[in-house]
Amino acid sequence: MRNSDYLDQLNIYKKYDSTKYIQRITNSTELFQDGINTKNVNNIAIDPNITSIYFMGMGGSGIGGEVFVDLVKDQLKLPTQIVKTWNTPKSINEQSLVFICSYSGNTEETIKMFNDSIEQKASIVIISQGGDLTNIAKQRKIPLIEIPNTLEARSSLSFVLGSLIAFFSKNNLIDINHEEINDCLSINETLIDGLQIRIPTSQNLAKDISTKILNCLPIIISGDFLTSTANRWRTQINENSKTIAVIDNIPEMFHNSIEGYQSKVFKQTNPFFILLTSNLYPESVKKKFNQLKSLLKKQDLLYREINGVGNYKLTHLFSLLTLGDHISYYLAMANELDPHYNPIITESK
Repeated sequence: MRNSDYLDQLNIYKKYDSTKYIQRITNSTELFQDGINTKNVNNIAIDPNITSIYFMGMGGSGIGGEVFVDLVKDQLKLPTQIVKTWNTPKSINEQSLVFICSYSGNTEETIKMFNDSIEQKASIVIISQGGDLTNIAKQRKIPLIEIPNTLEARSSLSFVLGSLIAFFSKNNLIDINHEEINDCLSINETLIDGLQIRIPTSQNLAKDISTKILNCLPIIISGDFLTSTANRWRTQINENSKTIAVIDNIPEMFHNSIEGYQSKVFKQTNPFFILLTSNLYPESVKKKFNQLKSLLKKQDLLYREINGVGNYKLTHLFSLLTLGDHISYYLAMANELDPHYNPIITESK
């Protein structure tokens, strides 16, 4: 057990954050703005004959496409698919637009997807920081969105999300206006101010939640446009905190997993539910969240409800991404682990 003020001891950050990972988290607003303003997208046009869109990428490189699609799925009229496997869909053809996302530019699965998409004559946009894919894009004059150096693929999410918004807005496939962007930037900066290391646990939401889920099994519940945001929370807790986390989704969980949460074996895992909610959810989703809270209370299961803030879906989504990143960071500190290094992932490549 950690003391309640453990995360307020400044020496632990010097000891366990060797690469100053916290700076890359607190830089999310600037990175997002850089993505929105990137000139990379200015000379990339979408073929008017495109009938389908695919986002291909693994891990932290692929999450940007997932989050983007969740954000704009009620605006995009073209069928869209997320691909995270060696098996490239045979449905890809000359009328497909494929985004190949690899921070390193050397991801084995993503290079396979790229080669398959070339063979299947798709239109391609590469999103990368370097490596083979960046070199290929420059040599073959394939449209390229270059990611700045953020040390880790997972730290590039804000830039990738911003650049995708810029790209699809420029091509009139979505409508996210300046007011929405400014709301997101302003509220996110205010949020980050309250999550800094110098803010004590008693006043710091990210520190507080990280202490609550320490030595627990975090189960992150979401719905609608926050589905991939929950997945980001899970993967950040996995990679930064070296801890298992589970995600579940409304309404699907009410057709299966809701029964399993009452089992004795499950309760022995010391579960802690985190409910990602939003007043912008459809009424049907809000109703199910209320049902879920009643069920959790009846089963004496611990939970914490966290609401998105702001006036738009973009702001709700982005603010929760920022909070989740900070929680995973403070959980890493509580676990006395460096959030940057992932030796098992590195060794497996």
